[in-house]
Amino acid sequence: MSHICCETDLDEVVQTPVVFLNVARGLSASTEDIHKAFGDEMTEEQLVKLILSRGDAQVTNQERKALIESRIREVSTLVSQRTVNPLLQPPVPYPVPVIRRAMTELLSYRVNFRQPVSAQAAYVIKKLKDLVPLEEAQMLVSVELPSAQMQGFLASHKDTVEVLGRPAHYGDTAVVQVLIEPGLFKSIKDTVAAVGKGLGTVQLQKTFTSR
Repeated sequence: MSHICCETDLDEVVQTPVVFLNVARGLSASTEDIHKAFGDEMTEEQLVKLILSRGDAQVTNQERKALIESRIREVSTLVSQRTVNPLLQPPVPYPVPVIRRAMTELLSYRVNFRQPVSAQAAYVIKKLKDLVPLEEAQMLVSVELPSAQMQGFLASHKDTVEVLGRPAHYGDTAVVQVLIEPGLFKSIKDTVAAVGKGLGTVQLQKTFTSR
C-alpha cells in the first residue's frame, strides 16, 4: 500500500475513510476503541493512514458494496419516514425505492461514512426539496388502547412518538394524541392493533408540513 506516500487526499485512496470493527456488519470503531488499541493521541485519520502504509488489504469489493448498499438503504428509509408528497391529499410519504432512485439519479448521491445517518438524510431532504414536490412533515394521530396497555405502548415508542399531554381515560380505555413521522404510521397502527388485541385504534387527525 505504498501509494499512500504519493497521495495526501484520503478520499482519493480509500472508498470509505472509516475504521471498522466489522465491515460486513457495518460496525465502525469508536474513538474509545481507537484510543484503547493505539493510544490517546491517535486520531481516526492518522489510523487510516497507518493502516494504509503498514496494514494488509482485507476488505473485498463485495464487502464495500454491501456496506454502501446498507447505508444508502438507511438514509433513503429515513428520508421516506420524515417527508411526504404535498401534492397528494392527504399528503403521503414517497416509497423508499422512489427516494432511493431520486438520490441516485437526481443528486448523484455518495455515501459519507463520517456523518451520521440522520445528518445525511437531512442533507438529502434539503437538496430534493429543490427538485421534487417534497416536504418534511409530521402527523397528528389519536391512539386508543385499553388503559392497561397504553403506558407500555408509550414507553416502548418514546423515541418515535411525541406525546401531546396525558392520556385521557374513559372507563377501561385510554386515548392520547401523538406526533409521528409519516413513514411510521403503518407500523404504529399495526403495533396498536397487536397490543390492543383488536381493541386498539389509530386515527389520523392532521398532517403538518414545513411549508
